[in-house]
Amino acid sequence: MSGLSGVPQVGFGTFIGIEADRIADETERFRVVEESVFNALKEGFRHLDCAKNYGNLKAVGRALEKAYGELDIRREDIWITCKGSPEDTLDEILADLRTDHLDLYLAHHPVFYDSESHLVDSWRSMNELVRTKKTRFIGVSNHYRQHLKPLLRICKEAHLSKPFANEIETHPLDQEPELVAYCQKNDIHVIAQSPLAYNLSSVLLDSPALRDVASELDVSSAQVALAWNLKRGVSVIPKARSAEHVRENFRSAELISKLTEDHMERLGGLDWGDPVTETAEQFKRARVDLKSE
Repeated sequence: MSGLSGVPQVGFGTFIGIEADRIADETERFRVVEESVFNALKEGFRHLDCAKNYGNLKAVGRALEKAYGELDIRREDIWITCKGSPEDTLDEILADLRTDHLDLYLAHHPVFYDSESHLVDSWRSMNELVRTKKTRFIGVSNHYRQHLKPLLRICKEAHLSKPFANEIETHPLDQEPELVAYCQKNDIHVIAQSPLAYNLSSVLLDSPALRDVASELDVSSAQVALAWNLKRGVSVIPKARSAEHVRENFRSAELISKLTEDHMERLGGLDWGDPVTETAEQFKRARVDLKSE
């Protein structure tokens, strides 16, 4: 199921075997990533979220190639999002993923805001990737309002395409209502990373409000947490390794129509107002001080 933007509402995250669930052996991590991605595609996922610095693009590419051969799936059936640097040419990324183009390429972090001219050059490089058909759309990740405002201004002044999407941490514990509203007002699709609150997932999923709603709907707490974002028009990219969790996550879209205003209001009371991940915390607090050169 796709949202109004064309991005499949429920995607599969490939941040697997890293940090909180780290797999030290690289061969084993490659195997787990390849198996998890293939199983997700087999279950019905058609959106994969990747990143160059995850160090597992080749495993994702192997899973895709296997899916093309063993499942009734073609490249045009799948939406591939990848995060990287505005300076990347994408050639290595495309080779690892065994494809000739991405559907969405995101500037992973707002690290290029050291001067206005650098910002213009960086975003012009992103636009060039669309022109050369290495990606269909471009966007950003971990960008907050202080990063988006100058970027949108630059796009308007320099006649460049603005971000198609912004991938941010948002879940019932960190709802970011103002940022989500700002993106949607500016026709920037929001994709929720860490939609189950990363290393605080147990805190989220065991919260009484979430458990009560899940009980009323006879579903899992994780499905409610994901559907809460979907109800807001936000895509989600949960990761999972067990077949049961992969299946539950994929079916969370079925709950959108079942979540009532009362449910959403009760879940709205879970908001802590602060990110869970260190990355989101870092960039949410990062100031932007552009200097013209």
